[in-house]
Amino acid sequence: MQEAHSFVCFFYLIKRGRTFFCRKVGVEVKLLMYALDSKGEILSLYQVSKSMIDSMRNDTYHCPVCKEPVLIRAGNKVTPHFAHRPDSECAAGSGGETEEHERGKWQLFHWLKQQGQEAAIEKRLSNGKRPDVLLTLPRRRIALEYQCSRIPQKDIIKRTKAYQSMGIFPLWILSSRHFCQKGPHRFILNDFLRTCMYHFPHGYQLFFLDISKQEIILVYPQGSLGMGMTIGSIKKVPLSHLSFPQLFSSPAPFPRNVFHDYLQQMWYVNRTVYRKEESSSERQYRQYLYLKGLHFSLIPSAAFLPVPGQVQLGGKAYLWQTKLLIEHFLPASYETIIELPEVEVPETINGYQPSLSMQYLEQLHALNIVRKTGKNKWVKNRQLTFHTHMEAGLKEDEQTLAQLGRL
Repeated sequence: MQEAHSFVCFFYLIKRGRTFFCRKVGVEVKLLMYALDSKGEILSLYQVSKSMIDSMRNDTYHCPVCKEPVLIRAGNKVTPHFAHRPDSECAAGSGGETEEHERGKWQLFHWLKQQGQEAAIEKRLSNGKRPDVLLTLPRRRIALEYQCSRIPQKDIIKRTKAYQSMGIFPLWILSSRHFCQKGPHRFILNDFLRTCMYHFPHGYQLFFLDISKQEIILVYPQGSLGMGMTIGSIKKVPLSHLSFPQLFSSPAPFPRNVFHDYLQQMWYVNRTVYRKEESSSERQYRQYLYLKGLHFSLIPSAAFLPVPGQVQLGGKAYLWQTKLLIEHFLPASYETIIELPEVEVPETINGYQPSLSMQYLEQLHALNIVRKTGKNKWVKNRQLTFHTHMEAGLKEDEQTLAQLGRL
């Protein structure tokens, strides 16, 4: 970043501990915060004292991307950084990164190197891609992408597939600014976050990095409450206390009472509260019931069942469960095979795509509403009905929640 600009800008410094942040009002700050020294070692001016920076000016430095010479820029009104010469055509020099992005990459790189891992920043791959940090393990390579801005989902998917085509596992680590926590076990999960969500044997997982606290936030979504609200486990670990394999560790068991309380509250609200302003999918759902002479407050409790894949789909489970019951379960006779069409769910970033219909049938089986007769085959065990008044629905909800709690 050059210190002279053709427009007027103002700087202010914010000190947090030993770290200084430089912000430019109305303009995104672009910095090159690391370079190669004369020995070929990568270094950063991040958290380096002024006296040490002054002594470093006698050495020569090169851009790790284009290998051109770079200069040290430091002063009272700028964050210490490296800069290309004005005539440079390097993409890193002309475009650069936001300070947050640069600091995040450096923290991840430094964290891996401290563990003795083979890591490189912005290493150019054969397809021209430059992952923020490339980790090389004995049997696989992992591209760590620290994502600060909210980019289109198609861009996330495109870059993911580009890495996968080279046999590289992409690990998206998001800025903590995207993590909106609403309580000890509650947080917001939007479409952008779902695009960056993984599914491992222990369940769903998201990764965040808080550069100011230098900590990783591991989020394990467990259930969707609708309107973006999600419940799950949250673990915050300082980078200094975390090894790379521990990123993928299982969460502590989710408290059953917490899950039950959230379900009870959600079911009661969904049945009793009429929201005038609703999403288009909710309006379509109500119109669908209205045309059939039914009301959303009187649906069977079996239309509220929690399934793991709902986290991946988002929204509320009753929007699709009610329709499956009306069109495929209620018209079926006793002891006939129940077949439910698939509910379309986008894949996770690592290619997992659940069958919500199968997960739903498993829940119906647990409640003795259907009976399993073979692999992925269920027959109708008992009938379900729409209630005639809300009190009957609330009573059934209590009974169904008690059953689920015993499972």
